[in-house]
Amino acid sequence: MTAQPGFDWRPAAAFIALTLVLLLTKAGEIWTGLLPGNDDMMRLLQVRDLVAGQGWFDVDQSRFLTPEGGEMHWSRIPDLFMAAMIVSLRPFIGQVPAEYVAVMAWPLSLLAVTMGAMIVIMRRLGAGTIGAVLALVFFVLSKSVYQFWPGRIDHHGLQLTFTVVALAALLDPRASRLSGAVAGLAIAAMLSVAMESLPYAAALIAAAGLLWVVRGDAERHRLGTFGAALAAGGSLAFFLDAPGPFANRLVCDAFGVFHFIALITGGVGLLVTAILGSAHTHWRPRLVTGMALGVLTASVAIMAQPQCLGSPYGDVPEAVMVSWMSAVGEAKHIVRVMADNPALGIGDMGFIVGGLAASLYLLATAPAERRFTWALISILIAFAGAVTAWQIRGSLFAHLFASLAIGYLVAERLERWRASRGPVLLLQFAAVAFLMSPVFWTQLGATVAPAQDARPTTEDGRSFAEACRAPEAWTGIASLPAGNVFTLIDLGTSAMLRTPHGVFAGPYHRNTDGILRVTQIFQSSTDEAQARLLEMDADYVVVCPGLGEMERYNELTPGALSEQLSQGQIPGWLTPMPEAGSADGVIVVYKVDPYASRPVS
Repeated sequence: MTAQPGFDWRPAAAFIALTLVLLLTKAGEIWTGLLPGNDDMMRLLQVRDLVAGQGWFDVDQSRFLTPEGGEMHWSRIPDLFMAAMIVSLRPFIGQVPAEYVAVMAWPLSLLAVTMGAMIVIMRRLGAGTIGAVLALVFFVLSKSVYQFWPGRIDHHGLQLTFTVVALAALLDPRASRLSGAVAGLAIAAMLSVAMESLPYAAALIAAAGLLWVVRGDAERHRLGTFGAALAAGGSLAFFLDAPGPFANRLVCDAFGVFHFIALITGGVGLLVTAILGSAHTHWRPRLVTGMALGVLTASVAIMAQPQCLGSPYGDVPEAVMVSWMSAVGEAKHIVRVMADNPALGIGDMGFIVGGLAASLYLLATAPAERRFTWALISILIAFAGAVTAWQIRGSLFAHLFASLAIGYLVAERLERWRASRGPVLLLQFAAVAFLMSPVFWTQLGATVAPAQDARPTTEDGRSFAEACRAPEAWTGIASLPAGNVFTLIDLGTSAMLRTPHGVFAGPYHRNTDGILRVTQIFQSSTDEAQARLLEMDADYVVVCPGLGEMERYNELTPGALSEQLSQGQIPGWLTPMPEAGSADGVIVVYKVDPYASRPVS
């Protein structure tokens, strides 16, 4: 676990600086108000609310007019940096420019920290300067780096940062108390931010215990501070992070009582184990102790909230799963991805498989003192790969871990060639570098399974997903008198961010009643849709006929409101408002006429 001598930080630092400069070329898009996705827009809404004086624990959206109300469950941790920057810059440059600076600076700052932690990891794995740089290169070429683009301010980038910082700390060969504290706090924070990191948090906690099992007394002090930091960090998250303690934490899809009790029980257990651990002189008693603690922790957490053993989407109605959830790209399992977009499946899974193969090879050939670390990297890649097979979003973590193993292996092949030269070793290096690259797998997927039915685009070549969410598409709608907008689920967040209006649904799984209501209305007859919209006090109907969501409604229920609007068959109770729609006709706006004859019930 010791680093190779002569490690030079400067090439890796220069590569980080170059990456940040290249990503700053995206600043022009941010300055127009464009954000990559719905979650980024919702995050900015949450930051705006905090800056405007909304309570720290109150993360609800008052203009979210769903049957459930505007309940959100997001952590406040990602809001802190941006809110502080906006408040600091606003007196000098104004609110909107301050927001633009914040949404650019936050993900780039996280990227710098993440890549810095990757350098530390590579050094602690025994890699030289070239290995560290190559790991960064593969990371930048992978899918993971997209989470750090300017404007990408949802929680995924922060989760990746906490994960890689925790891993770097656990790989500290000195087994210092500080490294234990950093790892424990980072793991607690990544769980508080969102649940996608739960498998990797569990793996890292298990790794800390196994380090003590393998190394014994040398790990005792780190294990103690690690356990204390887990318990302390979990307590801070439970009591101080949004949405607040107690009743608000009786959940499974966010940091709740289940996770809090697990961190407290496991953390205190590790602390006590470290204090009493010197009595165990052999690894077998330590292993039994660790396993018993794991069983105890799981049992206590399950007794507190047994429902958390089920699917986090267990409460989502079947109708919502069919009409909306099944089309959410990041939630698709690998079989569905391979059926819908095999190029994406091959590109994502190929790089993961390559990373796992590289880590297993390095585990098999590593000296004894480094086998544990490569076993940990292999387990993390395998965990992330399994999560990716369940939900494709797991590739964000898997690609980061894979970059470490592949960067190390390619550097090893390069060093062998540099030491001995010869065409065979050069060919080995080139083959490994080429076949392990995420670019290779992406291109292979595109070649083997080219897109058959490309989605339609606008006249200027943009996808409808991009055009319908563009800031300029909502300028006319924003100028209308404040009211309630009935729009597509995937446009709900855009309507809230770009306009002063209320909306009836958004793309969030806790919003199931709102989602169900919207899908039912779009798939209803025009008479039924009119009655329900009038009951909801809807003032405007806003659609994007080219958006995939609307096409899906048309396929599910031909002849319903959605298909009629798509074909320009406008019912008499809707008044077209071309002046409020987008200039290119991508967004279409109608006024709901409350005085039009109501359907006979």
